[in-house]
Amino acid sequence: MCFSSHSHSLSDKWVLFYGFGMTHGWGPDSTVWYYAKKQLSDRFRVVVWDLPGLGKSKKPRNKDYSLEKYARDLEAVLAEVEEPVMLLGHSMGAMILLTFCRLFPEQLEQKVAGLILVDGTYTNPVKTAILNKLLQALQKPLLQPLLPLLYLAIALSPLLWLMSWLSYLNGSTLLTTELSGFTGRETRGQLNFSCLIGLKASPGILARGVLAMFKFDETATLKEISVPTLVVVGKSDLATRPFASQHISTEIPQAELSVLSPGGHMALMERNQQFSEIIRAFSTSCLELKR
Repeated sequence: MCFSSHSHSLSDKWVLFYGFGMTHGWGPDSTVWYYAKKQLSDRFRVVVWDLPGLGKSKKPRNKDYSLEKYARDLEAVLAEVEEPVMLLGHSMGAMILLTFCRLFPEQLEQKVAGLILVDGTYTNPVKTAILNKLLQALQKPLLQPLLPLLYLAIALSPLLWLMSWLSYLNGSTLLTTELSGFTGRETRGQLNFSCLIGLKASPGILARGVLAMFKFDETATLKEISVPTLVVVGKSDLATRPFASQHISTEIPQAELSVLSPGGHMALMERNQQFSEIIRAFSTSCLELKR
């Protein structure tokens, strides 16, 4: 198959063949790669895809929102690509890539030239978020009893969706997004765009994804990854503290760490030029080695 700038549907998954596999995090959709696509498409063919239930992808028919399910979906996307690829994942997207490495280690030898893990973690994200020690202490006595509220969010999704839009209109969503994802150097357009792509997602679907992430742990997978890996993190990331990326880069045999400073969880947008330059240099070296 010859890839160019066109869209293609893989049953319930929406893929844009623009060309190098990018997996977005939980909440946004593939439009989060706006800058990366624009800045890398002169050198690479970039493949972006929407996780099932988000963006233009349909909801999973069996309501399976597990990271294992998403990793298998990624494997199906890669089946459409004939040449060696780089896999890039942001936030939960990085978690999906680690799950993919466990489920499909043979792909690391056959098709994957390298990994790029951005603002990701290797275990339950509660353990690597800001105030992680407090959250871990509260997880059983407080967070576990609150789990039924996530199921309630699924049931009340339309109402919560309306409340989310009201929060955006009164400005509170802009404030929380800036505090959680940026460092104050973003443009107004970047902040607004980040808010809007998050608002497109159904609260019920988001709740299912959060439940799946609570079960995530790929600690043992790290040492088994056999391809060159770039670990990128914003120095001021609050959603996934930099120590998680440091641990990943230490445990993966052929890994290197790049810290974006200043930069938060959305440094791929806020520091987009620097981010793309790092990705370009690393990917070029990996793909040349694979030839």
